[in-house]
Amino acid sequence: MGTGVAMTGSKMRGIARACVLGTLAVLAGCGSQSESNGLLAIGRNAAGLLRSDGVSRGILGAEGLTATDAQLRAFRRPLLKITLEKTGLSAAVGKADDKGAAVIWQSADGNQITLFNGLLISTKGFGNDLSSAKVPSVVAGDTGMLRENYYLGGDEVVRRFAYLCDYRDGGAQRINLLGLGFDTRLVTETCTGEEDSFTNRYWFNAQGGILKSQQRVSPEIGMLTIEFVPRDGGGTRQALASEAQPQVFILE
Repeated sequence: MGTGVAMTGSKMRGIARACVLGTLAVLAGCGSQSESNGLLAIGRNAAGLLRSDGVSRGILGAEGLTATDAQLRAFRRPLLKITLEKTGLSAAVGKADDKGAAVIWQSADGNQITLFNGLLISTKGFGNDLSSAKVPSVVAGDTGMLRENYYLGGDEVVRRFAYLCDYRDGGAQRINLLGLGFDTRLVTETCTGEEDSFTNRYWFNAQGGILKSQQRVSPEIGMLTIEFVPRDGGGTRQALASEAQPQVFILE
């Protein structure tokens, strides 16, 4: 996330041997033997999508993301494509844990983001992390809703920032999601606090799932663009809608 260090090709290969090298910093952690075998096979198939020339890491522990949109869509496990707007660096991350509404997405080196019904509520390993957040539901037309963000500073002290947030219906929009077009409805979240303000954006599909969002991590890190990676094949749109279905909000 702009704070990473250079990683050589040999070190990347070492990570793959030690545990699991997912695709593009996909999934970290060693499971059962059968799980490991399956993930190692995926890692071998995807290894060509990772740079191994020692370039600086991108966000979430990934090296420079060189995969095409088509290559990401062809990968058979759930992925998010995440882009740090401040630098333009991108990475793909895989689902590490699903606790119902809260889903943890993790990189090969253990950095994480957690989404609660599609809303960013924490990060780990960014440097100036969003430690946790209490977030209101995204309902267009709501105003004066309280949001509480807890930021972890460089001094390792967690500080609370309170915001009042308004939600506006941005209308119907057709978006390009990794090379495929989807009809969505945009809702913007504008939050104002005593020290700063920011605007998050959420693109919902017809089933109420968040297909794409732009959400702030912290004042230092800035905004992340978070995109669900659709699957290739005849059922792409149906599969994507199904994956996004747990991210349900009501648009009024």
